[in-house]
Amino acid sequence: MMDSNRTIDVLIDHRTPLVRTALIAILGACRDMRVSASPMGVAPDVIVANYATGMAHLERQRDAGHEHGPRVLILTHRCREWEVRTAVSAGARGYLLHDCGSAELVDAVRAVDAGVSHIHPSLIGSIARSYERAMLTGREQQVLNLLAQGCCNKHIARELGIGLGTVKTHVKGVFEKLGATARTHAVVLASQRGLVN
Repeated sequence: MMDSNRTIDVLIDHRTPLVRTALIAILGACRDMRVSASPMGVAPDVIVANYATGMAHLERQRDAGHEHGPRVLILTHRCREWEVRTAVSAGARGYLLHDCGSAELVDAVRAVDAGVSHIHPSLIGSIARSYERAMLTGREQQVLNLLAQGCCNKHIARELGIGLGTVKTHVKGVFEKLGATARTHAVVLASQRGLVN
C-alpha cells in the first residue's frame, strides 16, 4: 500500500532532450513527486531512463552490491523480446514504450516506487512466452550468430573449433528452443526477438 503523504524522489536520466523535458513536465506536475534531471542530494526512489542509461544504472547497482538501490523504470522505443527480458532480468522494475500515455507513465512510477513491476501492456504476452522457452546456451548463441551470417555447419565447426556432430547438436538445440523448423526460420525468429542483429 502506498503512503499518500510520501513524496517520491524521481531522477530523470533520459538521453533524448525532448523526452527528458516531457518527463520533467509530466511527473513534475504530480504533487506526490519531486523530480530532477540532475543528481539529487539524496538517492532517488525511482530512476526513469532510456534503455542504455537504465541498464548502466542497473549494472552499477549490481556491481556495488546495492540490492535495494533506486528502482529503475526504462522508457524506450526498444520492444524486442530479448531486450525487454534482459532489462527485467537485470532488475528493471518498469518497462514502458515511448507510445505510453501520461497517465500510464505516472501510474508506472507510483507502482515501481511501491515495489510493483510495471511492463507496457503490449509486451506482456511476448515476455511471458519468452520465459516459457529455454534460454540459449553460450555456445548455441555463437552457433546462431554464425547461422545468421549464412555459415554452413562445416564453417561453423571450423570457426568455433568444434566437431561437425557437435555443431549439428547445437543447431538442433537452437531450433527446439526457438521453435524453428529450418535455418532461415531460426534466424528470422531470432532477429524478431532481438537475439541477433
